[in-house]
Amino acid sequence: MTDLILDRYRPLGPLGSGGQADVLVAFDEQMKRRVAIKCVPLSDIHASAAAIEEARTAAMLNHPNIVTMYDFAVTDDRAYAYLIMEYIEGIPLLDIASADLSDEVIAAVVRDVGDALEFAHKNGVVHLDIKPANIIINHEGLIKVIDFGVSSLSQVTGQATASAGTVGYMPLEQLTSNPVGPATDQWAYAAVIYELLADEFPYEEQLATAQRLRRAPSDQIIMQRLQTADEPNLMQTKNPILNQIVARALTRAPESRFASVKELRSALLKELPQPRSGHKQLAEIVSALTADEIYTDEPLVAKPSPFSGCVSVVALLAAISSVSALLVMGLLQTS
Repeated sequence: MTDLILDRYRPLGPLGSGGQADVLVAFDEQMKRRVAIKCVPLSDIHASAAAIEEARTAAMLNHPNIVTMYDFAVTDDRAYAYLIMEYIEGIPLLDIASADLSDEVIAAVVRDVGDALEFAHKNGVVHLDIKPANIIINHEGLIKVIDFGVSSLSQVTGQATASAGTVGYMPLEQLTSNPVGPATDQWAYAAVIYELLADEFPYEEQLATAQRLRRAPSDQIIMQRLQTADEPNLMQTKNPILNQIVARALTRAPESRFASVKELRSALLKELPQPRSGHKQLAEIVSALTADEIYTDEPLVAKPSPFSGCVSVVALLAAISSVSALLVMGLLQTS
């Protein structure tokens, strides 16, 4: 019999890994539903404070396009914190970001992610790590933003200090540890949209050069590019207005971007088709990619890991991502 986490949640199997935390799928014996549990090791007082802040931030946000937080608890020995969240059956946008997506699908991403960020910003929360891996698509084609782990509550000034992020989706102010705010999320949001339109993120060429020559860490290469260029070298699409919109959101100076994510979202949607059919297409893609997945309410592991079921699944996720990419390309070519 598999031990219960917090005397309530029965581990079913690994789900993902990010930063210093592992995520697993579990069955809630009280509510009779599956949940996602994020296990955060609390190695010191600072880690403990960070975990509590993550839970408090996420718990504030109740929105259809943001993952729902159910519960938060710390073990008696304060060794681990458990964040009990909504379990989303689906795939990350990362799995299909490099595919030839339709304008309708891109419009769906623009609307849903924009709505999530707009709601968070209205509640004084910035995400600070918007990227395709943190955007999940469920079987209905609905998009949800996950992992507010690096976000912090904005102060009275409306700004916070960044502590983490992902190179390629961080603007200059975040890379240089300067004050960040909603405009920082706007830049990352625009970088994701750029990636969907151009099949690369704005400074992929510089990253590839850095990795090939091994002359400097990727963040230093990106920082140098951002400091020396007023605008990114954007793709040329059939819609020059769309190019101008994305370019403005990716400008170096936060004050030169759009006044809000809402304003950027509205500008993008004016140049894209209605997102409704995009959600339908996304639902079909998710169904095709997850057709062979079988998740029962029986545990997939005989015993939980030494820290109550939180296990590393980097190799598993890499394999799933590779298979998903092949399936998406085949599906899009036949649609």
